Amino acid sequence: MPYRPQRAAAYLADRIPEVRDFGYKGKILGCPSRELARSPAASRVAELAGEVGLGLFHTEWRHHLALPEDWVPEHDPTLADPPTWMGGVLPERKYQSFRHDQAIGGFHPGMRAKWSTHELCHGLVGFAWKPGQSRLFTATAARLAELIPVVLWYFLDEAHLKRCPIHQGGNALYSEYCGDCERIAGPALDELHAEGRLEEGRLFIEREMAAIQQTVRMGHPVPHIHGGLNLCSDGLAYAAAHGPRLDSEAFHHYAERFMVEGGGFSSSLEDLTERAIAVALAIAEGRPLAPIAPSPEQGRVRWVVQDLAWRILSIAHQCTEDAQAELLKLVDGLVPMVEWTVGSPSVVMAQEPESLFDALYGQYCLLEQDFVLPPATEVWALGHRLGRATPDRSQSQVTAGVCDALPLSTALFGARIEEAVADFLAHDLPSRVPLGRRFATWAAGKTPSEVASLLRYEAALAHLPPTDPLVVTLDEPEPGDDVRLATGVAVLVDEIDILEFARNVDFGDIIWGSDQVADVDGEEVPQQSTAIILVRHVSGEPMILDVEPAIAANLLELWGGGLLDVQESVWNALVAHGVIRRARFPI
Repeated sequence: MPYRPQRAAAYLADRIPEVRDFGYKGKILGCPSRELARSPAASRVAELAGEVGLGLFHTEWRHHLALPEDWVPEHDPTLADPPTWMGGVLPERKYQSFRHDQAIGGFHPGMRAKWSTHELCHGLVGFAWKPGQSRLFTATAARLAELIPVVLWYFLDEAHLKRCPIHQGGNALYSEYCGDCERIAGPALDELHAEGRLEEGRLFIEREMAAIQQTVRMGHPVPHIHGGLNLCSDGLAYAAAHGPRLDSEAFHHYAERFMVEGGGFSSSLEDLTERAIAVALAIAEGRPLAPIAPSPEQGRVRWVVQDLAWRILSIAHQCTEDAQAELLKLVDGLVPMVEWTVGSPSVVMAQEPESLFDALYGQYCLLEQDFVLPPATEVWALGHRLGRATPDRSQSQVTAGVCDALPLSTALFGARIEEAVADFLAHDLPSRVPLGRRFATWAAGKTPSEVASLLRYEAALAHLPPTDPLVVTLDEPEPGDDVRLATGVAVLVDEIDILEFARNVDFGDIIWGSDQVADVDGEEVPQQSTAIILVRHVSGEPMILDVEPAIAANLLELWGGGLLDVQESVWNALVAHGVIRRARFPI
């Protein structure tokens, strides 16, 4: 039975003082702690996930391997290849990056903060599978696995959640993004709104469950559509993309050795339904939830073992018979670790998990010498920690992303870039900041001032937000109006002519010696205070405007609104390019 909205609203309200004052005290690997305290429901999910060792992998740190050819669905051959960087962003392919059978969720810097607990909720619910399952079973199991994480996103997480004045009471905004809502998200008592959201969620669960039961009775997909949500179509798309993989001999091998009944895996739709409802009640009403692992330590080991085992089995599926046999031996060495995660927490392993992962890494490196295999540094780069001596972050992939986002800066780095990325990766933490900006911020304090300026410029240009929609649709400001800087506009003030410097770097006229930056003739870079504005045109193309430093300083004072004292020609240019807009619009 779904939760009761009034009881759920009261339970989540009771959690507010602790969440607001202290945040979530536990640690979820791979997840910023602030995102675990954004709402009472989010903190409850984090609490439950922490009890069984669930965590997140970083999608930029994780090396993405190609999908075996016979697992690629005919309707979408693009799923075969791993994603590539585009403007300093590594896109996620919905039906390649995400698997219901992977307990460790993904952390993508470009996604909303809601995704952290959504992914953890997936781990709590788990998935269903059985040998010889039909495609309709696969689609319905995927639909069930998605149900409570979706209810968390649109309803549970919205109960007692602070949003900006414009969107307060506006649900999860569906596809709309609001930076103000992201910045101020936190628990806030709002009984009327909370009960309304929770009632919507209860009805969504009931109607979705009824449609699933009808699907089972009829042997035909029966959708339940709510606004833009259609979990039936999502389930069918998942089955089409993952059906060949789930039917493969490799997955059967994986299931027999590494999946634990009741430990994130259900062998029937009935069991998965029962688990999904139990997770909803645990989040919304604080009901006890049967743990999917005896302890956080055991859970953590199981999820890591499953992730690594499936990775190696996917590689073995594409190898020659001899190489496959050796890789299967390697995988079988992981089985005792899964068996340990099922027993009493008091039982101690003969060898520490980290040491076992390190030993297996060494064995794989030896196999590389005899067979054509993906490099161990790529296979073990899962985006989350394994052993003490094994790499968990793909330096080659992150280097490619940094070079993609900051081409001129990295050209200036030259051979230094490998060492710089390695150092950066060792200190990088999960955050909702694009890679180019993270690297530029880290490297700016470790490079000559001219290089730091170029890094800031390229990072701002690479990750320039879309055009402010209000600039496009509403009335333009008139001189003397109270105005503010349009959303997404970047204003950079520097001690060098950054545009000229960037051009010279592009032409190869700038060199970075051991301790200084100079032109090819050895002359120092001229110091000349300049300012530029970066703004995206409605067509999507970035525009670069050169302005006086005094004007830039005035613009930087307008984030919350104010007066802009400039000549008429400058005013008209700023308005025409969408740099400023009214702080208040006339009705």
